[in-house]
Amino acid sequence: MDKPSKKVLCVGYSDSFRSLTAAKSLHGHYGYDTRACGVSPKHSSICFDDSLANWADEIVVVHPSVAALIHKKWVDKVIVLRSEEHTSELQSHLNLVCRLLLEKKK
Repeated sequence: MDKPSKKVLCVGYSDSFRSLTAAKSLHGHYGYDTRACGVSPKHSSICFDDSLANWADEIVVVHPSVAALIHKKWVDKVIVLRSEEHTSELQSHLNLVCRLLLEKKK
């Protein structure tokens, strides 16, 4: 029987470019079951909430400033990427960083 895929929630300020890029990279390259969301109700079609956090094995926060907006009860699941790890020049680097950080937390 195959091992179930790791479930990863990628969280940004909004659910646009950064969180979607991280989710697509982790799904496409490593087969993780991913979702993207944002912490800003005004700028996100899918907002971070307890049900999404409960679903996830890991929560990848795509910018350090967003980490402060995630409730401390989820701290054991959170991985924070540094802001330079998802600029357009370093998108391929994001794949490696996400994989290494997720494997480190196994």
